[in-house]
Amino acid sequence: MNEHSTPPVAVLAIDGGNSKTDVALVAADGRLLARSRGPGVPAPTVGLGNAIGLMRELVTKAAADAGIAFDAAGPIAQHTAAYLAGVDIPQEQTTMDAALRAQGWSETVAVDNDTFAIFRAGTTSHWGVGVVSGAGINAVGIGPDGRVVRFRLPGEEGDQLAQ
Repeated sequence: MNEHSTPPVAVLAIDGGNSKTDVALVAADGRLLARSRGPGVPAPTVGLGNAIGLMRELVTKAAADAGIAFDAAGPIAQHTAAYLAGVDIPQEQTTMDAALRAQGWSETVAVDNDTFAIFRAGTTSHWGVGVVSGAGINAVGIGPDGRVVRFRLPGEEGDQLAQ
């Protein structure tokens, strides 16, 4: 694929939680082209480099299953949407965004906490309250006006990804 051709995948979706990570390659018409599943990628726990490495393995597997080869000529997807455990504050979001952009998987990247994935699957109004209770617990509320309120555990402060 040359730099002027459209990547074969519309969206590279990554749902990276504490206990598992799902990667999906989705066509522009909504068809699932391939998916892969692996261990969790909470960067504050496993380290940023290890989290990116685990995601890279899953993206590579899904791409191979879809018949898409990585090459140096360009991205495989138009957009990456990554919802990841451990991306809890703006500094962590910025750090992870830069790390994912550096992979070159897509032309654009959006990163947020995995709790926000609920709003992609559970509502068309794009506001409400989402609660995740799995290996960890987290919650987020989005108001009709777009204001966001996040759940924070006592003692959670600072940029955990930079450590």
